[in-house]
Amino acid sequence: MTPDEKKDLVMLIRFIAAEYDLEKYTVRTLKRISKAVKKAEDEMYDFIMYKGSSIKDYAEERLLAVLDELSDLTIGIQNEITGDIAKTYGEVGAKSYIDTNNILSFDGEVSGFKTVGLSSNQLSQFALKTKVGGDLLNNWVTKSFDIKTKGIIREEILTGRLKGESTRKIIDRLNETLDITKRELTTLTRTYIQSANVNAQKDVFKKNKDIVIALKWSATLEGGQKKTGRGTCLRCAFLDGQKFNNGSKKSNLPDPPPCPLHPNCRCILVPVTPTFKDLGLDIEEIDDAYRVYYERGKITKEGKRLYSNIGKGNQAKILETGFHQGDYKSWFIDRPDVYQRNTLGPVRYDLWKSKKISLDDLVTNKGDLVPIKDL
Repeated sequence: MTPDEKKDLVMLIRFIAAEYDLEKYTVRTLKRISKAVKKAEDEMYDFIMYKGSSIKDYAEERLLAVLDELSDLTIGIQNEITGDIAKTYGEVGAKSYIDTNNILSFDGEVSGFKTVGLSSNQLSQFALKTKVGGDLLNNWVTKSFDIKTKGIIREEILTGRLKGESTRKIIDRLNETLDITKRELTTLTRTYIQSANVNAQKDVFKKNKDIVIALKWSATLEGGQKKTGRGTCLRCAFLDGQKFNNGSKKSNLPDPPPCPLHPNCRCILVPVTPTFKDLGLDIEEIDDAYRVYYERGKITKEGKRLYSNIGKGNQAKILETGFHQGDYKSWFIDRPDVYQRNTLGPVRYDLWKSKKISLDDLVTNKGDLVPIKDL
């Protein structure tokens, strides 16, 4: 391996390490959100109990009015959650600016490097005022929290399924919808945190176009489950290692797909830089650097591995972790057959194993999954 190949690997591993360091922000924020949802649950419980058993005998119109009152109870909690996510976005973004400046400049050794940064307060305001995924943060929280809860319960009211039910059953129905809400808020939090991280990185890269000559997609080295959608998805997996333009008018490379590519996406864009010599660095040798990978699932009593992926609450057990030198495709071809089939799905797996398609045929350079009929 040449010194410049080692340089690229060292830079990659530092970016991945910085990304995993952000998990503590996610955990902390999700704990606060979980407490807020529990508070909403308690307030709804108290409200329903206050109304008493007579609520089951309410006419449809009056039940809908009660639902609106329940919604009003949660407005303050929704604002609290919105503020929490925005604050974390600011903290993560500010840290990502610092990390990216340090990594790309080799801790200040690259001459002519342009340091970029924004304060956590500035970034928090950005999170509140800028649309992500087509909508503002507070509207996403409302959709996850208020609309989800009201939508399901309203349907129950209008179809008469709540008529005659006990107060306990009505409360249980509310709790079910709040469980869905918590899952959606978890996805929202993770997506905003990753957006803060990637947006800061891209800002630094863009301001240093003379140093960052291209961008390379980096996905998490973890198998995917086609059925459940968990783990590293096909779109991200086979974008891994592809190079994209960093805003240069002279480049023939395509522009990168949106990153994060989808909710819960863990991908990042890493910089492709000139040689050590061109960067003005006098470094003779760098130790080999590798990317970490994970295998998750469980082991049966017979000792057989059943592979699964990261799930609710980041609870999937890690069976094995290690290091790999290369991109997702080179890692994937060494996985067991069952691992590969779980990731690709049976049809794509059979086409690939029969050599009718290559892994590069599965995803376009815009990040779109190629339909089976077009393979």
